Amino acid sequence: MNLREGVLRLWSKFSKKRSVEDAEMSPSIVLLLRKYHVFTKAEIRVACEKAWHKRFDGKEDPMCYVGYSETGLSGSNSPFVLIKSGRYLISVLHASQPYLEDVESVAQQLPRKEQQKAWRDHSAWVSLDLMSSKGAPRKETYAVLARLARYIGDANCSGFYLPKEQILLPNDGTADEGLQLMIDGEFM
Repeated sequence: MNLREGVLRLWSKFSKKRSVEDAEMSPSIVLLLRKYHVFTKAEIRVACEKAWHKRFDGKEDPMCYVGYSETGLSGSNSPFVLIKSGRYLISVLHASQPYLEDVESVAQQLPRKEQQKAWRDHSAWVSLDLMSSKGAPRKETYAVLARLARYIGDANCSGFYLPKEQILLPNDGTADEGLQLMIDGEFM
């Protein structure tokens, strides 16, 4: 079995019916970070430009830009970031603590050692949340998020977590394949 078949098999194994509450949750990909890092406007723009192969300055295409405010909501130390990519609006949220409070408890519930390691290795996170997905096909919404996640995730990222789907892709060399499958519409 090749890597692609393995990722698809794992996807089908861990996909399950979701509750109404889950169905209403916005699609998102959470980058689990080993160390807290606030992405700069330049870093986000470069990732967007690589992902969509066009400038994200709002000039070439007014539907493609990065809105960035150094002051976050309610005066937080994290920036307020919105990305406009065509008809999609993506918010970027930075956090300096683990994604869920009890890291060890969550790690023990994960089925694979690679996933457990990825979860234990993170101490901060960045969430890419699709704000304008109502009525959009699930495959398309995750393709949009995966494009950005693929280019913004780096060695500081221990894994990519899809909260709505309850899927964790460890960033151990296999996550890129999973993200590409999402971009191609084959993962969901």
